Amino acid sequence: MAGSGKEAVRFTGSRHDPNESQFRSMPRYFFNTRIGDELIADPEGEELRNPDRAWEMARAMIRELLMTERADERLLNATVEVTDDAGEIVLEFPFAEALLDGRDSQVTRH
Repeated sequence: MAGSGKEAVRFTGSRHDPNESQFRSMPRYFFNTRIGDELIADPEGEELRNPDRAWEMARAMIRELLMTERADERLLNATVEVTDDAGEIVLEFPFAEALLDGRDSQVTRH
């Protein structure tokens, strides 16, 4: 741009690396269960597209646990703590809340 009277603007942001994959991996969420003072950690986690999907997964997991572990009343006071790769809590889902949510309940017939 020499001689045009305009200054060259230098871009200092990151540039796309052609060797870098266009597809980034989905975030990994960990579904840790807290029962009282005890934390049962999820060492593997799940790759999911967003926190909404993590919420759905936590809800399904809780419902499955409540169906298979009905005798354990402590679970009604338990919470699933969903964390991200950095260990930050993304959401907390109380087991009792999964029972109150009736979106999947069957329609009653009269």
